[in-house]
Amino acid sequence: DGASSKVGAEFDVAAAVNSNSAAPQLTSASYKFGSVTSNDPNNNAGLNTARGTYIDRTNFGARAQTILNGGANTETSSITDTSGQTFQNSPSNTSTSLSSTGLLLVTANTVGANSTAFLSSISTAPSVTPCQCEFTQWGFWSAGGLRTDKVNNVSFFDTGNLLLWVAGIPAKATDIPTTGSATYTGHAIANISNNGAQYIAAGTFTNQVNFAQRTGLVQIAGLDTSSYGGVVNFAAGSPNLFSGVLNTGPSNRFLTLSGQFFQGGPTNTTPLFGEMGGNFSITGPNNYLGSGIFAARKP
Repeated sequence: DGASSKVGAEFDVAAAVNSNSAAPQLTSASYKFGSVTSNDPNNNAGLNTARGTYIDRTNFGARAQTILNGGANTETSSITDTSGQTFQNSPSNTSTSLSSTGLLLVTANTVGANSTAFLSSISTAPSVTPCQCEFTQWGFWSAGGLRTDKVNNVSFFDTGNLLLWVAGIPAKATDIPTTGSATYTGHAIANISNNGAQYIAAGTFTNQVNFAQRTGLVQIAGLDTSSYGGVVNFAAGSPNLFSGVLNTGPSNRFLTLSGQFFQGGPTNTTPLFGEMGGNFSITGPNNYLGSGIFAARKP
């Protein structure tokens, strides 16, 4: 809400479960940020308005969304674990509680990460230029949630650092052409877990879209010593969505990608579908895992 300089976001998370752990693990979560929601434009819920700041479309940030209760902040996020319990920061919740979620969200531009210098420094490609997007934005978020089972007197802590998000204005399915082609260029960035070592890595991103065939040829290069390539297909009945599996060949790493077309800005020749963004996951031998996002635009 630019008029009030407020920002809000909700991330619905589904987590992979480690079957070797005896502790109840996070299976899903609803992490809520900031001080505005489209479902409550008049703030009838009483959100604390000091939980986020919107400066402009490339600079904004937020922390955990809260409701003021007698001068105290009650967070609105919730976590469900493998025991079937749902934890939330609520005075009426006597058996479980969620506290110290430590939620933070920020755009990459605000922290200087939306730059060739930063992305190239964490890439094995010679140079990575960020998407020259006008409307599509990306950035980082973090979470640290202490959930306490009051009945059994035991607590668990769920944490994530430098997690990634991307958001844009969705293109309408009816605006995607059925003829012609276009090349979208930008960047990809991911959280990597490499046999226990954890870090972030970036690479170049290209999607050569054939609107007539409803396909795209995607190449991601220089992402943690690997380059991926493969075909993505438009979703049946939803030409603004696409997905596919890319591979690296010799390294035997596979990248599963899902994305959609976003609207572009005024300098784009086709602003109704001028940008794109999405997410991907990576699997590979020797306990190699990755999760990331991409953003790209056409001229």
